[in-house]
Amino acid sequence: MQKAVKNLSIASIISLLAACATAPTSTSDQTSGGAPSLRASLVNTTVENSFENAIAACANYVVSGTALSSLGSHGFQQSGTKQTIRLENPNALGNSKIVAVPRRGECHVTTSPVAFRDISTVTNWIEPALIQAGFTKQIRPQNEHFAEILFVKNGVTVDVRRSTGAGEFNVILRREQ
Repeated sequence: MQKAVKNLSIASIISLLAACATAPTSTSDQTSGGAPSLRASLVNTTVENSFENAIAACANYVVSGTALSSLGSHGFQQSGTKQTIRLENPNALGNSKIVAVPRRGECHVTTSPVAFRDISTVTNWIEPALIQAGFTKQIRPQNEHFAEILFVKNGVTVDVRRSTGAGEFNVILRREQ
């Protein structure tokens, strides 16, 4: 009897896990006012376009010192030295936000929210944005296992650093000395 109860509880746990694993991944529940799916990407093409515009403007700031005011034509709002855009995003609770901030010869671009599964997607947006802005890609070998990727425009080399944390994705563009 005890073995039958134990087998029953294991079977019920397995069936619950199977039901969770086959839950629908579409976000059609949102039309009925439900919360976004936990499996949905938090980034979309609107976020991608604004992120690429911010990357290009920041890279040009690093190369030539041009102000980020050109981002105003892409919907960014200036607040002090930073440029911010808030985008409606049906996949995120609240809005997506992209911020571009110039700081002493470097420029920071932050986008949020970004889920862990979206990090490689957002990382892949950086190179095309820089190439579209007129940069060329250079690979500088450091040793037999590691190479550094740099971007060059008008003889100026720009180093790109990335970091993530607390639902944000940060890019630091810095002039190579």
